[in-house]
This record gives sequence, C-alpha cells and structure tokens, in this order.
Amino acid sequence: MAQYSIADLYAKAFLAASPQQIIFRSTTVERVVSKPVPARTLDLAQIYFGLSEKKLDWFRDEFIKEDASFSLINNERETQLLATGILDQLVSFGDTIAILVLIVGHAMGKRPLPEFDWLLDNAQQSLSDYSVIFRAIEGVDTEIKPVIDQNLDKDDGQGDQALDTLNTVKRIRREAQQSSAAIAKSTSRALCELDCQIKLMREESQILWWLFGGYSKQLNQKFSDFSIHQAAILGAIDLGALTTYSELGPIAAPAVLERVIALGKKSKGATACELAKVIDSLPERALVQFNTTEQKLPPKLAPISTAISLASSCGKENWYSKYNEVTGLVASMECEPLQMAIQLYHELLLERHL
Repeated sequence: MAQYSIADLYAKAFLAASPQQIIFRSTTVERVVSKPVPARTLDLAQIYFGLSEKKLDWFRDEFIKEDASFSLINNERETQLLATGILDQLVSFGDTIAILVLIVGHAMGKRPLPEFDWLLDNAQQSLSDYSVIFRAIEGVDTEIKPVIDQNLDKDDGQGDQALDTLNTVKRIRREAQQSSAAIAKSTSRALCELDCQIKLMREESQILWWLFGGYSKQLNQKFSDFSIHQAAILGAIDLGALTTYSELGPIAAPAVLERVIALGKKSKGATACELAKVIDSLPERALVQFNTTEQKLPPKLAPISTAISLASSCGKENWYSKYNEVTGLVASMECEPLQMAIQLYHELLLERHL
C-alpha cells in the first residue's frame, strides 16, 4: 500500500514548495489528522473528487495558523493535494469514515479518476485489512490473581503490641484494596473482550440466518419474488441493518450480497441495468420505509441512497432531473447488480457513523 509524505506529494504533482512551506503544511496536516471531525472528512473527500462547492473556511484557517500566505483562491491543485495527504494518513490509521467515504465517493467507478488515484487503492486495501483486524479474536485471560502482600506476616519488631497490631491492620486494608482493584481491572478487561466477541457472533449469526432464510427483512418477502436488481437493493438495505456492531462490516459482505442477488429472478441478456429503472421498479413500501430517516451524507457521496430518497419524495419517474443536479451523475447510468448492492451497503455503513 503506497504511502507518501507531504514532500512526496508535492514532488509527484510537480508543485514547487520551499522547505519551510513543506514543514508548515506537514505540521497542519498532522494536527488535522490528530483530531478528525466527521463533517470535515466528508469535505476533504469532496475536495479530493473535485466535487466541493461549499466554502472551506475551516480548511483555509487551519493552514493559515502556520502559513499566513496560504489561500484557496486559484489554488485548486494544492488544495486537492493537501486534502489527499490528510485522507491518506486517516486511511492508514484505519479511520472508518475516511475509508468508507473514499469508496462510496468513487460511485462504482462512474466518476472520473482523481489525480491522486492511488489513494482509492489504499482505501480499498484498508477496508479489507481492518475488516479482518476488527474481527480478530483476542485471548481472554481467565486466570484472575489477587494481590498478596508477602510482608503481611512479618513482625514489625517495635515491641509495642498495640502499635504492631495497628500496622498489621493497615497492611491488611491496603492489601485488600489493591487486590480488589486488580481483580476489578482484570475482570473488566475480560468482560469487555467477551462482550465484543458476543456482539460479533450475534451479528454474524443474524446475517447467516437471514441469508439462509432467503427473505427480505424489510418487506418480509422472498428474494426469489424480485428481480436480481431489486434483490441487490433490498439485500443491501437488509445487510446494512444487520451490521449492528462491526464498523466496516464483514470482509465477506460482497459474497453475501452475491448470494442474495443469485436468489432473484434472472432475466435474459445483460445483467447491467439503468439505475432509474431499478429504483422505479422497487415496491412503494420499500421506498417509504427507506426514507423514514434523514440522510446525512451529501448527495454527491451517496448516489444510490439519494436515488431511493428522491424517488420516495418526488415520485417515481419524477426524480431524474433533481438527481442529475444534486449528484453530478445521471439517473440513466447502467450498473451491475453487485455493484449497486456493495455501493449502497457502504453508504449505509458510512451513514451510521455520522
């Protein structure tokens, strides 16, 4: 997985910068990375993909702290470079929002590749790596040892029986306090690990029973009653709801969604279909249920979620122009079922973390 320093990024972009400027920029990037803010990470992703149209005062103000000459005016490439540097570090540290926003922002490959396209590969690799790391089972230490004061039985040798007894009582009290604290700490650590494992096992068992049953959790209807494109959307919504604990979902999520899609009715010819046709073919109650919660993701970073929400609020066949306007994509774009399912699933995961 390629990783670059700020100096490397300037060199790759053929942008001139003095050693002092590199130090200033690096200092600012490290400060922003040390205290990530979800809303700012979304802004950085939109800068990276060239989608940002809002004022980025916070971005400018951060860099001005080290370099008063920094400006956003006529400085688009450097701004994109610095956003890339911040996102790259967040991705390398396993920041869930940074990883997911880069994956969903690429919109199934429907957007042109950004200048620093290697960052998308890094995000995809981190998604796989941290999905496995999150589920790694750590051993639970079941041997809880009390603290024993070896000097408790020793005689103080002061000759005063009352004073010796008082000192012994103090040592007993101290030993009891230390032992209780050690046992509480060990027990809490073991219970915390067990709690994590139980939640992961519960999530996995629910997903497996859902997959085995072959029923849409949202509509309580067999996936075999729907087309493969409808099953892709409904399956992604269900899997998003069933991913209750893990931050990036199971690494096998694409395989799970593929199995769900395979349950749907297969049509002759190509499997790719226009997004507009897929969304309009969904049952009305599926659109209504999906639109019960407020969408926090900017439309440009959530093409599938936005399509469903607009179809619900504007009505089927009446949402195309609005969709084209707010996402920068076209409702008539053709998508493979698995592409749509994975995209929507990641959008729902990202939405949960905002």
